[in-house]
Amino acid sequence: MRHSGSTKTPVYVAQRLNHQVIEGADEKRAKRFFADARLPGDEGAELEDYQNSGYSRGARGPCG
Repeated sequence: MRHSGSTKTPVYVAQRLNHQVIEGADEKRAKRFFADARLPGDEGAELEDYQNSGYSRGARGPCG
């Protein structure tokens, strides 16, 4: 993943697919938000960044 600290959004995201990931793709999406702990605190989006923005919160897949 490559991200923009100024917009707090991903520039691109890549995930390697395998049989297990594809079979698990029909699972329901959790309605929880997790900040990406790998990003510096001032560069990652937090839940409050989405409040009243009109945008959906990010989703975290099996590879983070």
